[in-house]
Amino acid sequence: MKAERITLSGVGAVLLLTTVAVLTPSLTLGLVDWHSAFELLLWGTTVLFATSALVWLVLTYVIGAGYEPPTPVHGGDDIQVRILTVDAADVVQATVDSLPATFDRLVLSTDAEVLHSRWVTSQAAAAFNESVYYPYSSLQFHVLLVAALLDNYRAGHAFEDLHLVATPSAAMPDQEWTAEAARESEEVEPHRTVLWSPVCALHVTGEPGDRPSASLGSCPARSFADTWSRLSRHPFDAGDRRWRRLDAQLRRIRSWSTALAYIEDYVAVYGDGGVA
Repeated sequence: MKAERITLSGVGAVLLLTTVAVLTPSLTLGLVDWHSAFELLLWGTTVLFATSALVWLVLTYVIGAGYEPPTPVHGGDDIQVRILTVDAADVVQATVDSLPATFDRLVLSTDAEVLHSRWVTSQAAAAFNESVYYPYSSLQFHVLLVAALLDNYRAGHAFEDLHLVATPSAAMPDQEWTAEAARESEEVEPHRTVLWSPVCALHVTGEPGDRPSASLGSCPARSFADTWSRLSRHPFDAGDRRWRRLDAQLRRIRSWSTALAYIEDYVAVYGDGGVA
C-alpha cells in the first residue's frame, strides 16, 4: 500500500509538471520537448491502466472461472444477534431489517429483568476485561455494578444510602446456572444482584433490611476490600480453610469487578462446599 501511494504521488507530480510546462513553456528554458514528454506520459498512463484492467478480467473470468467458495466454518445458525436498544422502535426495526435472512437467532428483549438475568449468568461477558489497561478487571461485573447503581438512583437512593449485601446461597448441588434459573431464584434481586454463585449472592442496594451488609461509604471509590471487611456477617464458613483463604484475599482486592470475578473463579476451582 505504501509503494502504491508513492507511485501514484510520483505520477501525479509528473503530470502536474508536464501540464505546467506545456502551458507555460517559458518556465522550462526550452531544455526539454515537453509536448512530446506529455504525450508519452499520457500514453504510458493509458497503457498502464488498460493492462491492469485486462489482468483483472483474465483473473476473474478465465483463471477464476468455476471457482466455488469453501463452505463457511460457522453458518447463520451459529450466530446470535442481540439488540439492546429498545426505546427507539424505528432504530430497532431498521436494525432487524438490515440483518441477513440466515441470522435466525435474534434476541430482542424489552424486559430489563430478562437482560439482567442473562448478564449475571453470562459466560461470554465474563471473558472480557473492562479495559486493556486493567487486565484483571471484568466487563461482566462492571456492567452489573453500573446497572445496580442506576437502578438504586432511579429509586431515589443517594450513593451514601447504598450497601453491599452478602447472603449465603441456598442452591442445590444440581442447580442450573442459567438466565431462566436466575429469574426464578429468590436469591437474585432484579438489577441489584451483582454476583450469583454456588456460595453466595452479592447485591448493591439501598434497602439492605436485616441482611448482612456494609455501607459503600459517602462517595464512589475503589474500596471493595474495605467494604467487605466491614460486613456484619460473611457468607463463608470461617471453619473451612478454603473459604478463609478466599476471605483473606477479598480483604486485599480494591477493584470491585476484580473481586467479584475472583469469587466466581475461586468457586469454580475449589467447589461449592463449606458455605455458611
